[in-house]
Amino acid sequence: MKIVLDTNIVIDAIASRAPFDKEAQEVVVLATCGAILSAITASTASDIYYLTRKYYRSAEKTAAVLHRLFELVDVIAVDKSDCLGAFDTRMADYEDSLLAVCALKWNAELIITRNIKDFAHSPVPAITPSEFLKRYNTASLTP
Repeated sequence: MKIVLDTNIVIDAIASRAPFDKEAQEVVVLATCGAILSAITASTASDIYYLTRKYYRSAEKTAAVLHRLFELVDVIAVDKSDCLGAFDTRMADYEDSLLAVCALKWNAELIITRNIKDFAHSPVPAITPSEFLKRYNTASLTP
């Protein structure tokens, strides 16, 4: 199974943001075990860097965390056609639309996010970490 992680899920996992951290961390653990293939977009990576740097207040710690993240997830390139294509969705938020367009390009089956209402018109279905963990058990997931 291929999933794309929204920024909020990665930050919830990294920063242990209660009450969202446990489920986000479970999703990330599935990615580390090879049960699922997961990705973030290149633009999401820069957002994660900014927010993680703010959280840790250390460039070195942030770099170490992101290096580890990049070992666990793929990074989907964002190009001009993706940026233009994001305007063609019926999604109100450009950043979410760009993530959805990139998820479609990567042939993702799902987007994992806490903001599913923002992905109502996404070309790739979006679900919360809680829904994902309820619907899919690790035995049924294959890389």
